[in-house]
Parts: sequence; structure tokens; C-alpha cells
Amino acid sequence: MKIVVDRDIPFLQEALRKEWPEAEVVALRGTDISAADVADADALIVRTRTRCDAALLAGSKVRLVGTATIGTDHIDIPWCEGAGIEVVSAPGCNAPAVMQYVASALHTAGFDPRRHTLGVVGKGHIGSLVTDLYRSAGTTVLVCDPPRAERGETDEQYMELGKLLESCDAVTFHVPYTTAGAHPTYRLLRGALPERLMAVVNASRGNVIDAAYLLEEAGHRKFIIDTWPFEDAPAEECGAGWTEEERNRMIGNAFIATPHIAGYSREGKARATEAMLEALRRFGGKPSRPRAAERGTYRLEEVIASYDPTADSRKLKLQPGDLEKLRAQHLRPEPERH
Repeated sequence: MKIVVDRDIPFLQEALRKEWPEAEVVALRGTDISAADVADADALIVRTRTRCDAALLAGSKVRLVGTATIGTDHIDIPWCEGAGIEVVSAPGCNAPAVMQYVASALHTAGFDPRRHTLGVVGKGHIGSLVTDLYRSAGTTVLVCDPPRAERGETDEQYMELGKLLESCDAVTFHVPYTTAGAHPTYRLLRGALPERLMAVVNASRGNVIDAAYLLEEAGHRKFIIDTWPFEDAPAEECGAGWTEEERNRMIGNAFIATPHIAGYSREGKARATEAMLEALRRFGGKPSRPRAAERGTYRLEEVIASYDPTADSRKLKLQPGDLEKLRAQHLRPEPERH
């Protein structure tokens, strides 16, 4: 079996060579993986930096594409399914790390959980953790999730986005990046924002919020940005793309600017890698080795104290052209459960 992998997925190469010593493992930079590289591969394991579509996979032997991420917008799933290629991801693998990032960043921005109201847009794995964390600390948390509301889920009194924004002091986005369907998230946040809103967190996908906010002076409002409009493809959705000056301006104008590392904890990466190994075991007919369920709860004060996002922000603002390098190098511990 030949397996092509993104070389920057932590722990994966060692695990593959230990568990599949007979396999040919080819490790490449995610952005460099080409059609020639995968032509005779059986499986491809990537992150968000590899676009998996007909241009890469047509005519190849690949029958399994795994992404060690929660998002799948870099994979043309309908095309893969039509070509008989199985697609697997790692939903929830980085949820505790993103929760840690959001709480620490909001604390740095002056959000007071005892007197401020938090808006959470998207109540999936991450949004649920953030909601539970703040509610356990006594914070009023409002939730917007149109697909869940449309399905009639009753675990929340789901709010329309405009009403939520008017009712919150800070808002954090945890939605997939979609450009079509009943509820597209492309530039979900755009236009004038309520004066009350003091902080906006985007650790989902760059084009979920309008780039205009980051190209202009933010005034009193603090933008906490981990994912950037210039990262999202395809380029036609972003006009002609972004110049280096515009990218640097976006990074400079953000209150906290980090290089897409909100979910980059050692534990989260280990969970994502294990999800890929499980997919390969199923694919190769090997016995499953399911992970033990994680139990326990988090305490807001300890989560906040476990990470300081300002250090990562300073590095990116000083070296905006090194976003990819800073991203590849980053790992941190998650907060402990109790």
C-alpha cells in the first residue's frame, strides 16, 4: 500500500511506519502534493492546504482521502464520491484547543464573563464547548445556528444573527465555510455592526467575516482573527485575490492576529492523527482501536490561564509573511478537564 501524507501532520509518519512497516509512506509539504505524487497512491492524508478534487485525483489509484481537520471545504466531496473515493475527516478533534483560544483571547480583549453577554454562532463540537464553558461560569450566552433551528432542535432558543449581534458584547464564529445551500456562511458577518459589540472572534474560516472589517481601522472594536480571507480558495470568490500590502494590513489591524493555530494543541493533533489511523485500519482491513471517551468538564479561569494568545499575535504581526512557517511550528498543551 502506498500512502501520501502531508509532512506537517504531527505523529503520523512515525505511527504509519510502525503500524504499516510494509507500506510506502511518502511525506510532502501539503501545498506541494501534485497529481503525479498521488497517481499510484492508495490513500492520501492531508490538512486544509491540499485541494482534493478532480485536478489532483482524476485517474489516480487513490480510494481514501483523509483530512486531519474538522473542515472539509478543501475537498470536492461530491466529485470524490462519484469517483468512488471515500472521504474521512476528524470532527471535534480540535474543539478543546479552539475553546481555549477563544476564552483566552476574549479575556485579553476585556470580556467580563460576569457582566457581558457572549454570542456563539454555530453550535457544533466547538460552539457547544464554548457555550458550556461560559454558562458554567454564569455568563449569558446566546446562540445562532439556523440549520439546527430549522431542524426543530430544542436544546437552545436559537436566535437570528442580527438580533444576536444587537444583544451581545462579543461574538465568536464556529461555522463551516459554505458558499451555497440554504444557509451559506460566505461573508456571514458583513455591513454595519452594533455599537455595543466590542469583540469579534473568527477561528472558523477566513471568509466567514467580510474582509472590509480588517482592511479598515477597527476603532473601538477588537477583532480576534485566527483564519484569514486570503487563505480561502477558490480565488474567484475573493475577487482578484489579495496583495501582500492588503494581507499585512489585515494582520496589523486585528487586535489579536494568529496564524491559523487556534486548534493546534498536541492533544488535538494526536486525536486527528488517530482518526486518520482508524480510517486507514478500516480501509486496509485491520482491527479497529477506538480511543477511550474523554470525560470531565473545564473551568473558565483555568482555561484562560492555560494559554496566552498575545505571544503568537506578536510573532505574526512582526513576521506577517511567515504565516505558514509559524503555523507549521505551533503546538501547545490543552487545558485540563476535571
